[in-house]
Amino acid sequence: MFQHPVSGLRVGDILVALDGLAVDGADELIRLLDASYIDRPAEVTILREGALLRRSVRPRERTR
Repeated sequence: MFQHPVSGLRVGDILVALDGLAVDGADELIRLLDASYIDRPAEVTILREGALLRRSVRPRERTR
């Protein structure tokens, strides 16, 4: 199973909160991830195999 080497996020993880703010879907996540999140630590809450886990991530700007 793929696991991101830095954040520890895995394929199949469901992101349910970003810095304590509920994430109800991809549109909500995109709305929350504004420029203030780029390159700074943030805490995500994920649902993995029935357990809620917290992970630290550092969102980066997408390169094309």
